[in-house]
Amino acid sequence: MARVLIVDDDATQLRMLARAMEQEGWDAVSAASRAEALASFAAGAFDMLLSDINLGSDDGIRLAQEFRRNRPGLLVVLMSGLPENLARARDAGFEFCLGKPFSLAELWAISRTRRAVSSGRSSPGAR
Repeated sequence: MARVLIVDDDATQLRMLARAMEQEGWDAVSAASRAEALASFAAGAFDMLLSDINLGSDDGIRLAQEFRRNRPGLLVVLMSGLPENLARARDAGFEFCLGKPFSLAELWAISRTRRAVSSGRSSPGAR
């Protein structure tokens, strides 16, 4: 089963995203801070990072850059309610940036397409 690390300092958002990804067949691991995310990442393999950009005093873009250095093929999806943060993420080379609020269909489309491509399947909705 594919694993996703979800990082958000908003507990409600974190729970909702974890449930949504589990409904899509992902093994979801939640982290409420940069420190928790680093510990989880060091302890296990992940296929996807889903992170808020604003993590209190931490920056989700820097966190994603660190993860990408250690795992170049990692699917990274960054999210923010601030357009300037999404622009910073794109400028840093992150293709998948979701503006809050976003629909779960948008998130699932990214995760399904990536899973289909990485498993050699041609159908975006295939598992």
